[in-house]
Amino acid sequence: MIRSIPATRAVLVPLLCAGVVWLAGSGAAQAFEFNGFGDMTYRARGASNGGGANNGFALGQLDLYATKEVTDRTDVLIEIVAEDRQQGGFEVDLERLQFTYTLSNVHRLRAGRFHTILGYWGHAYHHGAHLQTTIYRPFFLEFEDRGGALPAHAVGLWWSGRWASAAGRLETSAMVHNGSTVIWNSAAGSPTGTLETSTGGDSDNHKSVVFAINFRPSALEGLEVGASGQSGAVRVTDTAIPLSPTDKDVREVITAAHVAYPGEQVEFIAERYDWHHTRGGTQTSANAWYLQAGGRVGKGFLYMRYATMDAEKDDYFDGIGFTTFSSSLAGRRRTIGTAGVRLDIHYLTALKLELSQVDDDQDGQYETGTVQWTFAF
Repeated sequence: MIRSIPATRAVLVPLLCAGVVWLAGSGAAQAFEFNGFGDMTYRARGASNGGGANNGFALGQLDLYATKEVTDRTDVLIEIVAEDRQQGGFEVDLERLQFTYTLSNVHRLRAGRFHTILGYWGHAYHHGAHLQTTIYRPFFLEFEDRGGALPAHAVGLWWSGRWASAAGRLETSAMVHNGSTVIWNSAAGSPTGTLETSTGGDSDNHKSVVFAINFRPSALEGLEVGASGQSGAVRVTDTAIPLSPTDKDVREVITAAHVAYPGEQVEFIAERYDWHHTRGGTQTSANAWYLQAGGRVGKGFLYMRYATMDAEKDDYFDGIGFTTFSSSLAGRRRTIGTAGVRLDIHYLTALKLELSQVDDDQDGQYETGTVQWTFAF
């Protein structure tokens, strides 16, 4: 996400939101489609090694997205999200702005800012908690400004193709986009790092290349199996101290595989991600995976999820995806087990309840309980 908003953008982006709303209700809309999502949560957290946490209500994301068919082959999608800044107040982010040109019934070409094609969760569940069964995304797949370890957004070009046969549907995609930046603050009491998307240009001349292949068999409608990978460079910066050229540049390879069946009555999703980093001649790695399963019981949908991530000592993801970093640890592991229930009051609104157990090498063990109300319009 775009975290900092200069004064000019702080004015222009809300005006853009207002313009989208106005168009949606005016005669100028024509083929224009306007939709949105929102949510509100109440979360209680137990004590951990770092002490207790305050319980309280929180407004989630207000997600506005719109599509416009420009010609019979060209369309535009725009997505704008207003959310709390965690430090207080709100910010408005331009999450997606993509231009699509349909080359044929098989091939499409997109340009702009979009969600990555790595893995399954990122392309299956966009912004809007109402879309997903659970309250939270797997912790390492949170959006960048929420501590996620995967680049959720990309700015560049995206090609996709679909081929149908009696066996099923094969989908392949390729992206070339700006590399990511990791911003550290080593002067903090517990040094933290944040993964950033390079939106207004690239931090270096190395572009990231992504490829994904997914297959949906005709024998079991709804099932998807897939694999994806990304190769590129990450620029590391520190707000407290200057870094040497070898410390700044990290070569990165990410691989992912998934099996997903998001059915109405039964749900099963499993994903694994592996990161391989080369920095100044030193090679390190990290891996993460989750397993989520659930089923409908009466009017409710019961589910469970187990998510875990491991990072080697001195790998920069030792801090990304874990919120805090400690160089004294021989790596870092974080695991979250979750059980919950979702009650769909209407197809446009739902209530969710989750109980989670967190086990972290640094933060220790603690429990959380969360209630969420989601809606779509």
